[in-house]
Formats: sequence, C-alpha cells, structure tokens
Amino acid sequence: AVALFQTMIVSRPLPTVIDFNRLFGLLARTKQYDLVLALCKQMELKGIAYDLYTLNIMINCFCRRRKLGFAFSAMGEIFKLGYEPNTVTFNTLLNGLCLEGRVFEAVELVDCMVLSQHVPDLITLNTLVNGLCLKDRVSEAVDLIARMMANGCQPNQFTYGPILNRMCKSGNTASALDLRRKMEHRKIKPQVVPYTIINDNLSKDGR
Repeated sequence: AVALFQTMIVSRPLPTVIDFNRLFGLLARTKQYDLVLALCKQMELKGIAYDLYTLNIMINCFCRRRKLGFAFSAMGEIFKLGYEPNTVTFNTLLNGLCLEGRVFEAVELVDCMVLSQHVPDLITLNTLVNGLCLKDRVSEAVDLIARMMANGCQPNQFTYGPILNRMCKSGNTASALDLRRKMEHRKIKPQVVPYTIINDNLSKDGR
C-alpha cells in the first residue's frame, strides 16, 4: 500500500483526492493510524488539498491515537477550507472523547451538533451510552435513550448492552430485568452476554 502511494504521488496527472482517500480509508481499517497521518502529510506537501473525507479520516486516526487536540485542529481545518463538518465528523470526535473518559464534553458536543442542524443518529446514541456506562452514569444513559427516542432515533440491542452489563455488575438485577422486558416490548432482542450476566445474578440469588 505504501509503494502504491509513492507511485501515486509521482504520477502525471496526479490521481484525485478521492483515490488517495480510498487508500487512506483502507489503511485506517488496518489500524495503521500513524502511517495514514504521515501519508496525508506527504500528500499535502505535494500540493494535493484535503477534502472533507480526508479530514474525517485524519480525525479518526488522531482520536484512535488519543490525540484529541490534533483531532479538533483538523475540525478547524474543515471550516478553514470552506467545508461543513458532517455527522461522521461529530460521531468520530464523540468516540474520541468517550475513549478519553471525557463524557461530559461529549454530551456538550452533541448539543453543538444539534445547534448546527446535524441530527444525531444511532451511532451517536450508542457511543454516548457506552461512554456514560463506563463512567457508571447509567441513569443518565437511560434518560438519553428516552430523549433520543422522542426525537425519532430508535435504539437497538447494542444501545442497551452496556446498560444491562452495568446494572448486573452492580447487583441491580431487578432493573436489568425490567429493562429487558421493555426491550422485548419494543421487539429488541438483547445480546447473549447480558442474558448470561442476568442469569448468573439470578442463580446467585437462588432464583
């Protein structure tokens, strides 16, 4: 892939930024985040301007490498180049903040997202719920799901998984069972792991 990139940057005419983005996207999926960022820099030095897709890839790489400052700088570059951040941009930054445990800032970013007329989606919801549960803020996660549902965003089994896990691990089996019933009412099938944890807690209680 690196050899292909070196061929691309000396080709005449130069490939389009779309071609480079395809390569960067594939490399990012292999978790070669530092390599992607280095190649992006080489591309820029050759006079090939970034587009929104390139910058979204870079933001993802910075977030995965726990470099949130650089990720937000890349978001500033989006505005500088005359683009508008999209839902992918916001969701990537949200995930980066949650990975760092900065859940309160992630919630604030969702507010900014809504103010800029970007509709939070299921990825937004699942990312925030997982982040809140990692901080033992289960009640806030449940409230968030209710607010998102009121705005037309329907949760799935991955949304509820972290909540069920946290409830069971804290010994709150009754709440976990109640939530499981609500999921069944909404025709959402829980993942296997929460079922296993609930059953384990019930057996320990002699039920």
